[in-house]
Amino acid sequence: ISSEDLSKKLQVSRAFIYESMRCFPTVPVHSRRAKKDAVLPSGTKIRENEVIFVNNFQIFNDPKTWGNDANDFNPERWPSEYLESTAIPNGFPVNSLCPYSKVKKEVSKFAYAPFGRGHRACPAAEFSLLVVQMTVLKFVETTKMESTNKAVLPSIGFALGNIGGCFLKLSPR
Repeated sequence: ISSEDLSKKLQVSRAFIYESMRCFPTVPVHSRRAKKDAVLPSGTKIRENEVIFVNNFQIFNDPKTWGNDANDFNPERWPSEYLESTAIPNGFPVNSLCPYSKVKKEVSKFAYAPFGRGHRACPAAEFSLLVVQMTVLKFVETTKMESTNKAVLPSIGFALGNIGGCFLKLSPR
């Protein structure tokens, strides 16, 4: 396989993984305790030591950022500049291209942060993504998957799961 072909396959798998983490965040809800009084951009006042809950599932599926198809799984929404680098997109620069609409607009740096942000972000994010990417590529290479056309119903809490399981017919290639 040429390095160009490998690079393209890695980009496709990376888009698939990014979109999976966007649609189904591994930590759909998390909490933070305020170190000091603060005012959020929305105008909401937070008092020191107050605990707030952050709904990643809602943020990562917000139609204002991701478009009207925010609830659809669409790996093609990821532009190539996010796929060519091994760095995980950690939000988007202000006035950058919106991943969905490809137009410049202000997008929150928290619009996509599957491993958290700042000093409390996952220290092994890059390694985790690499392991997931290698696992997915090997699985796809060696396994034939067929849909059973049974609906998967997500259950959302502090960890993402599904109700009744995920139904696929698997067989070796």
